[in-house]
Parts: sequence; C-alpha cells; structure tokens
Amino acid sequence: MQKNKKYNQFLIAGFFTLLTGFAMLSVLLPDKELSKTERRHYAAMPELSFETVADKSFMSDLETYLLDHFAGREFFRVLKTET
Repeated sequence: MQKNKKYNQFLIAGFFTLLTGFAMLSVLLPDKELSKTERRHYAAMPELSFETVADKSFMSDLETYLLDHFAGREFFRVLKTET
C-alpha cells in the first residue's frame, strides 16, 4: 500500500514538473516571427487595452499567440503529422 502511494506521488510530481517546465520555457524562449515550414508569420502579442478586452478580441488573439509560441510546437506539429 505504501509503495503504491509513493508511486502516485512520484507521478503527480512529474506531471506538475512537466507542466511547469513547458510554461517556463514558453515564457523564457524568445518569440519567433516566421515559420519556415508553414510559410507564414507567427501571431504577435496582442495589445492590452480596455477596448480589446471589452470587444473580446484580446482573449482570442492571445490564444492564437500562445498556440503559435508554445515551447516545442514544431516537434509536436511534426509528431502529429508523422503519426
């Protein structure tokens, strides 16, 4: 019973470490401007203002920005394509 509890704690700690690591990498890595493989420009950080928050365009633009600048994005995109 005790061994199973330790294993579960290990899995939980590993999961949160993985999540925190990806979040930190996304913040620390510089933003890229151009995707050579997709032949397009990445989304730019949206401007935060009262108007963009009120018309809800800030959150949708922020979502696009975060999806474009996710750490390891190219690796996961290729993995999806290959599988």
